Amino acid sequence: VYSNGSVIDRGVGGAAVLMRNREMMKERRFHLGNDQEHRVYEGELIGMILAVELLREEEGKGTMSLGVDNQVAIYATNGFISKPGHYLMEKFHDNLHRLISAHDDCKLTVQWMPSHQKIPGNEAADKQAKRVARRESSTPRELPKTLLTTRNSIKFILPISKLALKQQFQGKIRAEAATIMKDSPWYEWLHEINETALSKHFSMLVEKLP
Repeated sequence: VYSNGSVIDRGVGGAAVLMRNREMMKERRFHLGNDQEHRVYEGELIGMILAVELLREEEGKGTMSLGVDNQVAIYATNGFISKPGHYLMEKFHDNLHRLISAHDDCKLTVQWMPSHQKIPGNEAADKQAKRVARRESSTPRELPKTLLTTRNSIKFILPISKLALKQQFQGKIRAEAATIMKDSPWYEWLHEINETALSKHFSMLVEKLP
């Protein structure tokens, strides 16, 4: 199986595909919401959860492989420190534990797969992730129970990402500051001296001036 997350057209999604040889046999997709409330990292973790669900449906046994092109998401599988999106990693571990408990000889290897290297499974997962970022999600009955409400009929609404809100707020502050600066009578004069006057680079240049 392969998984991926994507941000496109201001939407965020995660997807997973089950491959046999070079052919995609199954896929699962979950739309998280817009990019003002969620980050692509969350989409990557959702994709990994969906990958485990595909293995469960296939009653996977022996050594199985999950290909992921995001190294941060892979490193997170070994960490138990609370950080953004950690609750999704807990869902991944819970689902994986149920899969492995059902078959004592099960083992899942998570491998890094470099993107844009024409690896069939990686390319298929990337395509599905772009689809779901555009809101083409799988039906609720195709999703794992951990991503559904208690009624098992409605998609689970993910908590808004604290990091996404912080970045959105900082962007708003920068935009307001730029507007105020452009309305200043000193703007044109300052812009003639340095065209990057509103940039972070310019701020770093002048922050130590008396």
